[in-house]
Amino acid sequence: YGTFIFPATPDLSGTWTGTVSDAVTGQGTVRLTITQSGSSLAGTWTTTYTNVANNNSGSLTGTATSANVTATLIPTSPTACPFRATTSRNGSAMSGTYTTFNCAVAVSGSINVSKQ
Repeated sequence: YGTFIFPATPDLSGTWTGTVSDAVTGQGTVRLTITQSGSSLAGTWTTTYTNVANNNSGSLTGTATSANVTATLIPTSPTACPFRATTSRNGSAMSGTYTTFNCAVAVSGSINVSKQ
């Protein structure tokens, strides 16, 4: 009888930077600052685009497992739509997709970030 040991949830605390590809606003950069307690995540995010009118930022909350991260991103601007992101973790990189929710406009895209 063997004992199966679940892999520990990785520590995602720190700064993550990379690219975002949005169906509406196009290509941009993203910066996540994450703190982690157990499997719970909290932090902030910022996206930057060539058209500065599309720049956005806000808070994030989420959960992490050994392989995946799910996060809710709430914009600082009350008129901007919140996002839900699901990413897969591979070492010091994460990639995945996001969609808006509770929003009149359906927006989706992809994100690729690396830990700094």
